[in-house]
Amino acid sequence: MLRKLNRIIKTSPVAFLLLLEVILGTFISAGSILLFLTLRSEVLEKDFVGFDNQILRLFYQFRSPLLNQLMQFFSYLGGEVLVGGAILVTVVLLLKKHKREAFLFSFILGMAALIDNLLKNLTQRTRPQYFPLIIERDYSFPSGHAMDSFVFYATLAYLTFHLTKNKKLSFIISIIAIFIILLIGVSRIYLGVHYPSDVLAGYLGGLGWFTGILLIEKTLVLFKLFRENSHTD
Repeated sequence: MLRKLNRIIKTSPVAFLLLLEVILGTFISAGSILLFLTLRSEVLEKDFVGFDNQILRLFYQFRSPLLNQLMQFFSYLGGEVLVGGAILVTVVLLLKKHKREAFLFSFILGMAALIDNLLKNLTQRTRPQYFPLIIERDYSFPSGHAMDSFVFYATLAYLTFHLTKNKKLSFIISIIAIFIILLIGVSRIYLGVHYPSDVLAGYLGGLGWFTGILLIEKTLVLFKLFRENSHTD
């Protein structure tokens, strides 16, 4: 089996690229999940309390009426707007006859929201009590805005490249996506509704879930190539 796989990789650049993506995806997904679990353990042991509070106080020093409005806007981009954005992107993909991509997009986003809620209820970390600018009623860890926005904008950037193969456009959208994701995380700390460790955990959870799904997809495609080449022997 290994000899067949080696032969297929040598004769097919696509298979070789897929194998590299599977290997890289495995390390990124497993590493993200491991870091998330480690961070969650530290949070449960309250080892991050001092660090989190120091960062919160630092952020609060920069508060101003104008910045308050700006941060609420970025927070909005990681909250309610994702629902409408997800529906719009799914409809567009279906209209363009990209049923597989539409399902993948909806599945990744929908499951990310469910996983976030599950992790929140398992951890049960209360929200920061230091002068929040908005009130949130659910638990704090991990940040749903950070996790959901990471998955939404990362998947959007991935599908742009996957469907268009336009490297320049994909690069621009990826940079914009990274910028928005980071600002959403910053806004949640600034507004006082999340600790920095909540936001970091949201990013790690989103990265682990996003790369995990792509890893499964790439592995299935690689396995399909392997089976097709095996039948031609």
